[in-house]
Amino acid sequence: AAERAATLTAQLLAFSRKQTLHPARVRLQDLLDDWRQLIRPLLTEDVELELSIDPDVGPVAVDPVYLEQALTNLAINARDAMPDGGHLGVQLGATTLGADDCARLGLATPGPYALLRVSDTGIGMDADTLAQIFEPFFTTKAVDKGTGLGLAMVYGFVAQSAGHLDVSSTPGAGSVFSLLLPCVSQGARWSTPQVTAMGAPPARGDETVLLVEDEPAVRKLTRDGLPTSGSCCW
Repeated sequence: AAERAATLTAQLLAFSRKQTLHPARVRLQDLLDDWRQLIRPLLTEDVELELSIDPDVGPVAVDPVYLEQALTNLAINARDAMPDGGHLGVQLGATTLGADDCARLGLATPGPYALLRVSDTGIGMDADTLAQIFEPFFTTKAVDKGTGLGLAMVYGFVAQSAGHLDVSSTPGAGSVFSLLLPCVSQGARWSTPQVTAMGAPPARGDETVLLVEDEPAVRKLTRDGLPTSGSCCW
């Protein structure tokens, strides 16, 4: 229950662009090489995975853990959109954006950007679906097959990383997700995350608490834990 709650909270924080990121200088070529080994077992045998990597793309400033998670979410969605198999392509290239491009895309800084494209040959999406795919809890998957937070998390992560996420799709002709991430200079420095010390233990009390919780595991855990703080729970 705690793991489920932590995952849900992290996804909501990602969508709201308030999750704690630990950005570092990341060479995307190396990250994609490692990610290829991670994602292949999660794809069905009839999904062909192809990576096209430009070796000259400069490093970017991102949290590598969240970027891998974002790529995995996109790949899993692509797999599910190809129930009869197909082609999943991941392309890394470089582009340079001017001031007009940045203004149009809502980006802060003109200059070199890394362009990551994740494409599939799946069922595609119509205009109504495209207009909602980044909304939290929106999903076209069956019940118990998805939370509707995967793409919301990707959107929030890219935006919080000073990048841009775009999607194009046609019913019956697949989808393409394009991630733009700003490149950083070789001289950029990164600060070490500060660890916050835990405070003093909470004070004990003698209140009576009415506990209402529809998840049995969470209800039992809370019921067992409250008396240790002096509360009577019913």
